[in-house]
Amino acid sequence: MSQSLITTDDLKQHALWLSGEPTDGSSDYDLQVLTWMQLVYDTLVNGGTLGTRDLATSAGLYEHFVDIPTTDWLWLRKFPPYAFVTSQAIAGNGASVFHGGPPAPVIGTVSLTNGSTEITFSVAPPVSVENWRLKPLTQEAGIANPPITVPRIKSHVAGALTAVLDAPWPQETQVLSDFVLFQAEYALPPDFLRFTESPSVHGGWSGSNPPRLAIGSVEQVGDQFPLQEYNQGPPTAAARMNPNTIMMNRWDTVGYRIEFSYIFQPEALVTGASQQPLVPLRFRHVISIGAAMMVMQDKADSRSPALSSEFREIIAQMAQEFRKEQMSGSELMGRHLFRRGQNQRRGMLRTSSGLPLF
Repeated sequence: MSQSLITTDDLKQHALWLSGEPTDGSSDYDLQVLTWMQLVYDTLVNGGTLGTRDLATSAGLYEHFVDIPTTDWLWLRKFPPYAFVTSQAIAGNGASVFHGGPPAPVIGTVSLTNGSTEITFSVAPPVSVENWRLKPLTQEAGIANPPITVPRIKSHVAGALTAVLDAPWPQETQVLSDFVLFQAEYALPPDFLRFTESPSVHGGWSGSNPPRLAIGSVEQVGDQFPLQEYNQGPPTAAARMNPNTIMMNRWDTVGYRIEFSYIFQPEALVTGASQQPLVPLRFRHVISIGAAMMVMQDKADSRSPALSSEFREIIAQMAQEFRKEQMSGSELMGRHLFRRGQNQRRGMLRTSSGLPLF
């Protein structure tokens, strides 16, 4: 058995030893134990249940799983934070938009034909606008103005004069100059698991307390900011379209830096590579203990409850340390908060039910 539980190989050897299995590669669990180690690792990251809880004989309870709460461990927080810049909208040559900051691309007109998915630009967009949106700001002169539709551009090649919409154009045949093309959707990082904070938006705001980008469901953000009513300005909200994509609630002719940290998916555990799991060294043996616990359950070994108990105690200590660290970093913890410039008695921050906020 390895005396230092640092690498994935060390932890695997220790898990086999705890399970009463040979550590020379001859164990029937030599491959399976790594699978259990990965399961323990993933459950630490995502939260969930593992192992069995000792039966409460006095209450006659059935077998219960060990609970691991979903926790945003500091060792899983992405650093440096992720950042990207939103794309500048492309405007028609008659677009009623405000141009500020770095010059935005301006093209000519776009021709739309009722019942057709093909559209034609008089001047080609300089970049691919595939999956961008086409938003008429007003319709061609002489055409009644029904509710504006905002179609998705299904395909386009940078520099091409034609593009294809995702559905036939439902309104009148016309040539528009008062329109914008904008990118609404942006990919999250490949290792993204969940948000730990609202992203900050750099630029577009003045004052000492700029708003953050509120992340919500498609339904919530869509109800507050219907796509047909998107207007110009810095984004203030974004919808989770799927696990890998968010959609902004505004467009603009300037780009904005969006920055945020997040919980990321660690690399899968592998042996033979001197890999070190991200769990802090002082707690890293929890992976071995959890994997051994699972092996012992497979073997119906009577020592499984003891390992389950030890596993739970380490998880509880990890959570306790995390909460303590979160509290100890600020002298404001436990103090009443007051609104700036107001009487402390009258200006105390309270919940909607009247309880004071600390």
